[in-house]
Amino acid sequence: MNNNDIIQYYDYLMQLAISKGNSQADAEDLVGDTMLAAFTYIHSSKAIEYPKTWLTNTLCHKHNDRLRKKYRSPITVCLDEGYDISDEDDSDGYLTSEEAAKVRKELNHLAYITREVLIRFYYGNQSVETIAKGLGIPEGTVKSRLYAGRYQMKKGFETMENKENYLPGKLYLTFGGAEGLKFEPMSLVENDLIAQNLLLIAYEKPLSISELSRAIGIPAAYLEPIVKKLLDGELMIQTDGGKLYADFVITRPQDALKSFKPQLDFAHKHFETIWGIIAKMSNDISNLTCVQNMNEKEKTMLDRYARDISRKVRSSHRLRGNAGEPLSQPPYGYMKSPENKKQWIIDPEAAQIVKEIFAMCIEGKGNETIARILQERQVLVPMAYWQSKGLDRGGKKTQANPYKWCKTTIAKILVQQEYCGDVINFKTYSKSFKNKARIPNNKENWAVFKNRHEPIIDRETFEQVQKLTGKTKRRAPKNSNKKSMFCDLVYCADCGSKLWFHTNTKNVDIQYFSCSNYKTDTRGTCETRHYVREDAIAQVVMMELQYMATLLDEHEDEFAEALEKKANVDSIKEKQLIEAELQKAIVRNERVASLYEKLYEDNAEGKVTDEWFMQLSHKYEVERMELKAKIAEYKERLRRLAENNRSKENFISAVRKFMEMKELTPALLHELIDRIEVYETEGTGKIRTQRIMIYYRFVGYIEISGGDRKRSHTANTRKGVAVQYLTA
Repeated sequence: MNNNDIIQYYDYLMQLAISKGNSQADAEDLVGDTMLAAFTYIHSSKAIEYPKTWLTNTLCHKHNDRLRKKYRSPITVCLDEGYDISDEDDSDGYLTSEEAAKVRKELNHLAYITREVLIRFYYGNQSVETIAKGLGIPEGTVKSRLYAGRYQMKKGFETMENKENYLPGKLYLTFGGAEGLKFEPMSLVENDLIAQNLLLIAYEKPLSISELSRAIGIPAAYLEPIVKKLLDGELMIQTDGGKLYADFVITRPQDALKSFKPQLDFAHKHFETIWGIIAKMSNDISNLTCVQNMNEKEKTMLDRYARDISRKVRSSHRLRGNAGEPLSQPPYGYMKSPENKKQWIIDPEAAQIVKEIFAMCIEGKGNETIARILQERQVLVPMAYWQSKGLDRGGKKTQANPYKWCKTTIAKILVQQEYCGDVINFKTYSKSFKNKARIPNNKENWAVFKNRHEPIIDRETFEQVQKLTGKTKRRAPKNSNKKSMFCDLVYCADCGSKLWFHTNTKNVDIQYFSCSNYKTDTRGTCETRHYVREDAIAQVVMMELQYMATLLDEHEDEFAEALEKKANVDSIKEKQLIEAELQKAIVRNERVASLYEKLYEDNAEGKVTDEWFMQLSHKYEVERMELKAKIAEYKERLRRLAENNRSKENFISAVRKFMEMKELTPALLHELIDRIEVYETEGTGKIRTQRIMIYYRFVGYIEISGGDRKRSHTANTRKGVAVQYLTA
């Protein structure tokens, strides 16, 4: 922006300056000062993003500065009620500095139309005729305002009290309906204490600007732009007599709770269900046909509506949490009281397990040991226990072994202060209604309410456990930065679980894999460890890839024929089946979406009750989520089939790349191999054998007829022990 861009606003600034009651000469001076400030700002290498707004604010500030200078100057005035107003100012009595300060204070409380006349007459030494011409009003009106102003000031002197300016308090507001384009009405008062207190003072009865000024202790000149903002925002209304009053209802939280008790009881009772539906609707409503056909303005309004709902839910959530009502589900060991859903009572069966966990911790047992003991006793994990009781809780619903406790579950139970009888709210929070991820809250922001329900663990025992767990330090693993290139590729051939990578603690040069589901190491179900050295896997994979490269080089036709046969087995039939299932899922998904949309419209029109709407919408939502998962799965399977159609070319290309490199790299390994299955070692001593099956990407396990498939690699794993690794 340059000077020419500023000059184009000259006429606008002149109109604005004159509208504030300035004469032509004063307006020109005011506009000149404003434009000079703009030129200076630009030449200091600063940018003005919104020039009209910037210039308007600057002119208003400079106008207010001039008014402040007028108010601080010595004023000569006669307050005789019977003073005869003439065309000349014949007052000759000057006030002392203390009296002048009182005059300025009372003058500041007057409304603009009265204050301006008094300032021009007494401070500017203007005649009644000049004032009338300058303001564009009759001379009789000027005299009437002079008389009214002197009368109001005299009355103010008689009742003047020595008190400081004050702000009575902060006003907390909420509203119903959609926000304005600039987030009105909250943006008008949310961070403006003066505006809030003006509304509070003008709530009981209509008051003039002078009365508001005196009540709040702030000059009227400062209040007038704030009052105009409130009038424009329809938070205030001005009577025909010029008085102002607040145009809304003020209620205390306790009054609202009494007035809307049936609604609040219903919301509290069904809060989790309602909020779950709202959260899912806000995530998925964009997929509805009616929403997709909306223009940007309509989508913006819909987003504001969702934000408004979220704000109201958060407000209710905050009120309940600060009142000591539990916001979360009862932890393992407690359940909701049948008589009062807001009260937790002890679940005897689960509470006994909690007591045993704390007791074992005090005895010195670690979390892993406690978890193993509970699993051996076949104690249901918390999620499986709740499911057995018919309780719906958030979290992972499926688990292969319902008795397999995790040490992290034990650790979480041991630090839950709720077992002492306390309620702790606001442990987590979410950033936005669009982001459902829960973020841990700082402890200073928690709301802790002690002794709200019967404790399972006494406070002394809980504190003792916290001291014990606080001293526990996790040992850093040796060579922890080491990661094998075969990680996520090696699987157990018996149970299908991944093989975990380990480093020998005594000899860090030995790295190996073992089954992650081995019953001895991990309390799993796999009977054997499936131990295999990493270097042995590397040798076997290298041997197999070299064999593939030799076949491609010497018997390319035979190799290509085997790949072609592998790629075409049942692929066409499988593709047709998947496509049929995919089409059925898509059609049903569209049908459910239309049913959901119709249900929403029927509820809005009152054809369907809210309770019935919640039940059906939850049913449709569950079905729609299942259909979405199926559609994604079918599309992924079709994508893989399409990849298989290109399998021969892709695999041969990857093998040729290996022929050029002659060594294994992580990138090449993942490009060639899909998974490696390891069987348990058979035999003893030096006649031990272990089978390793390699499944390649695109083509799976390859059977090459006529070739030498009895290849093997033998390794001495330790003194007196040798293992022969077979690939077929």
